[in-house]
Amino acid sequence: MEIVPSRRGVVITLSPPDMKELEISSADIGKRSTGARRALWQILDKVKRSTGFDAASGTVEIVMFEDKSGGCELFINKTADIGKGGKVGYIKENYRFAPEKAEKQGAVSYRFDGLEMMAGACRQLIARGFNGESGAYYDDGGKYFLIVGGAEKQSSSRLVRQFSFLSEFGEKCDAPCADSYIKEHCGCIAESDAVKIIAENC
Repeated sequence: MEIVPSRRGVVITLSPPDMKELEISSADIGKRSTGARRALWQILDKVKRSTGFDAASGTVEIVMFEDKSGGCELFINKTADIGKGGKVGYIKENYRFAPEKAEKQGAVSYRFDGLEMMAGACRQLIARGFNGESGAYYDDGGKYFLIVGGAEKQSSSRLVRQFSFLSEFGEKCDAPCADSYIKEHCGCIAESDAVKIIAENC
């Protein structure tokens, strides 16, 4: 089991052996079976011990991405604090099952308060030898967005780790399909090679 903290919660990667040990399948989780509920609480107990993230202190949203290998990724985000004695939002409204996102992810998106912060992130990427794909965008509210991806598609948790240092400059966009939304609704600065262009010119 792999646990990676995110801005609002944690990303948990369960390998096929993890699923076997927990005696669950992605179908069990999708159906919200009794066994899946029990396994989820075991997972959340482990998460609390290792990261301090306490799902029992509020309501959480759980999004699952299946992996073709037989494992899965769980995105567990805090949605509201309802005080001590709260419960996991393991209901239809707060638990979304998204098998269409099972494939490995190609990119992650970050939001910056200004062009200067995005330029700093780009220069840091160049300094670290970044050679993946990238695009840069802006919106009418003065926010700037950078979409970056590795040379090859990776699992979401690995992408989060690879680019986690960008949180020193901006904020990761946690919403699923954030890159598609940004491309469709924001103005384009550079559709490709954005990191190199911005690092060298801003």
